[in-house]
Amino acid sequence: MDELSGFVSGMPELRREIVNTIINASGGMFLLAELYLTFLEDKTTPAEVRETLVQFRGEGNARVESSEDEKREVLSRAYDRVTRRIDSQKKGLQKLARRVLTWVFRARRPLTETELRHALGVQPGTTAVDEQNVQLVENMVSVCMGLVTVDVESGTIRFIHATANTPPTLILDPNEEPTIAAICVSYLSFAAFSENPPSGFLTQQDLCVRCEEHPFYEYAATYWGQHARESCGSAKTDELILDFLDLRTKRRRRESVSAEIEVEASSQSEDDTPERTEDGEALDTEAEAESEAKVEVIEVEIPMRLTAAHLIAHLGLKRHVSAFLDGRPMDGRDFAGMSPLIWAARGGHEAVVDLLVASHGVDAEAADNQGRTPLLWAMWFGGEAVVERLLGSGRVSPESHLPAKLVLRGPWDIHNPMDGVDAVDEFFFWSLIFREQDVTFHLTPLAWAAFIGHQSLVQVMLTAMRQREEQEGVGADVLNARDPKYGRTPLWWAVRHGHRGTAQLLLETDGVNPDAQDNRLQSPLARAAVNGQAELVELLLRSGGDRIDLNSKDKYGLTPLCSAASYGKKRVVRLLLAQPGIELNPREEGGSAPLLNAAENGCTGTVEMILAQDGVAVNPRDGDGCMPLLVAARHGHAGVVRLFLATDGVDLDAADKMDVPRY
Repeated sequence: MDELSGFVSGMPELRREIVNTIINASGGMFLLAELYLTFLEDKTTPAEVRETLVQFRGEGNARVESSEDEKREVLSRAYDRVTRRIDSQKKGLQKLARRVLTWVFRARRPLTETELRHALGVQPGTTAVDEQNVQLVENMVSVCMGLVTVDVESGTIRFIHATANTPPTLILDPNEEPTIAAICVSYLSFAAFSENPPSGFLTQQDLCVRCEEHPFYEYAATYWGQHARESCGSAKTDELILDFLDLRTKRRRRESVSAEIEVEASSQSEDDTPERTEDGEALDTEAEAESEAKVEVIEVEIPMRLTAAHLIAHLGLKRHVSAFLDGRPMDGRDFAGMSPLIWAARGGHEAVVDLLVASHGVDAEAADNQGRTPLLWAMWFGGEAVVERLLGSGRVSPESHLPAKLVLRGPWDIHNPMDGVDAVDEFFFWSLIFREQDVTFHLTPLAWAAFIGHQSLVQVMLTAMRQREEQEGVGADVLNARDPKYGRTPLWWAVRHGHRGTAQLLLETDGVNPDAQDNRLQSPLARAAVNGQAELVELLLRSGGDRIDLNSKDKYGLTPLCSAASYGKKRVVRLLLAQPGIELNPREEGGSAPLLNAAENGCTGTVEMILAQDGVAVNPRDGDGCMPLLVAARHGHAGVVRLFLATDGVDLDAADKMDVPRY
């Protein structure tokens, strides 16, 4: 209470009355308590203080057992008082208060005292900060009538409480985003930044010196694009941005150093406004991400090969891309071979992607130096909407094959073995994919989306393909495209990795072949049977119907039932045994039989289920002439042997082709 009039400190009873009244009246709302205390600061007599306390008590009594809506109403009335107090100041102080509150509210991260002082001291269109125009911290805080404070630990200026992060719009500057964008761009256009370092690189030392000498530089370079994107078409701000990018002059200088720093920094923090809780408080994870972004700015050396086209595409500045498309190239490459379209796709900027893809001077499938296309970048980071736009444009082929060594580096959650899949099998599978000699492993975009189980991405691709089929007749060939190495379709890959939702999407799509076999003649049903994925087996049986061959054989002569029996997948075996037309016995002498496979591997429960079926042959012979009983005995499967001994018709004296008996 040090901010209250001096007489309060000499009146202990009045101090206690103030404390008790505010505690009771605020109802546990910290922000309201802070505001109540602020409302007492301009009271010059004990009578005025007590008169105001009576008002507080009245509001508190009316709020007993009040709802959340009623509490918000009380806060709203408190804000109204703050607004009236701000408006009661002289015009210059009112303007300063609104500018401070707008910056604190709209800034993409908390600003330090010095950063905010410099931000408020910038005049759009000038080439340097006039130190005579820099505000004092005390003035910036006092004109806001208690809504903001200086955080002692971080040195930032913030709202007094998280619930103050959503002040009434009447307090804010109505021209907020365009003004902030204009200030950021003006700062970056200062004469001090016009010359590039002799080496052509900004080193760590260069950046540290620049940020120390120009406190607002790091924020402006990192976030100007986000503010510009939300500036709602302000003509004045757009003109400043275009001048900054040299889009409206005939000078063809390389883009400013600050612009390149911005690309490196904001690629780390390109989300729009930081996520906030219902109370408006920024989430900790966002603060951590922005902290990492600042470190990235300082630590990297930045090559001078980014053009203005890359920058505005990366930032999603649609209006400025439109201006730049007017007679200027938009297909240049940066140091990594990335085009403006790749930057736009990577950032998820749908409108900019539309503009660039529609431009005849842009190659929509041009890859960067590592072979990564705009579509691949969109699959990784840009989101489903960008993927849909690229595939639906007619300029990106859905038949194109993307290499494994690139796609699998993306942010996919694909390394967790599925239920029922042997971990050793999974380990060797991924080892195979990542071998250098396996560079021939390529899949179509749809197959990759199915491979990783990205259901929403699969849906987007299917929608785009349907639209393209209507326009150009592209259809089933893409849906059932087989990869050149393994001959597997998108559905096969979805089943292989246990992605039930993705498999269902594909099976519900006209033209998808539910029984397409790979190079080993293994069908999706057989793969699901091997994996023991009963839900997928059931889905395939239900959706595929008579289009699925229940008894198809792979290159080893195994049917889906044989495969499931070999691995003891009892749920799958039970499902398959219930299907009309399922073959229990081999079609030819020496052929594989489910009973033989189960007996050989000691799958007692599976053997019991098969023996219970009508018409099952209990003495089938394998290629060596061995019967199930002999196979089980040789492998020491006592439980299986007991089952056969208790079964009528089992040949107890059978030997193999070499006349070797079971004992």
